[in-house]
Amino acid sequence: VPRFAMVYTAYPGATAEHVEAQVTDKLEDSLRKFQELKVLASTSRMGMSVLSLELADWVAPKEIPPIWSKIKDELEQVGRELPSGAGKPDFVDEESETYTMIVGLVQPSGELQSPALLRRLGEELQHQLRSVSGTEYVRIYGVDRKSTRLNSITSRSRMPSSA
Repeated sequence: VPRFAMVYTAYPGATAEHVEAQVTDKLEDSLRKFQELKVLASTSRMGMSVLSLELADWVAPKEIPPIWSKIKDELEQVGRELPSGAGKPDFVDEESETYTMIVGLVQPSGELQSPALLRRLGEELQHQLRSVSGTEYVRIYGVDRKSTRLNSITSRSRMPSSA
């Protein structure tokens, strides 16, 4: 039973500061009431909020699924209060042997690419990442004029040098 979890929330086009103030802080505040959490850490980047959760050592294995369920319910409730344009919090409680990679596609300053082109590039990268041995899933989190986010969870595999 996994004692670690991640929460990913996309907010395409938002600056890191807006993500922190409008998404990450709200999620963290709502989860602080859970005494079972040993670690509640976060990172806010342009268009993405990432929370790392770890349960306290005293939490018995049989108590873990109900605790994660309560945390998911809390995230669902807080997710309704997030600004329009922000995605729903995505709770991932994979085994500790999984790895997460977040890739951002951004347009170079001064160059205007169409959102359709960025989406097509994101879909091509998504296809390549799916072919990596051990990859369980790849998701595209958001498309707007500025960015596309991909999240890939792989297990003990290496990224091919061509990708």
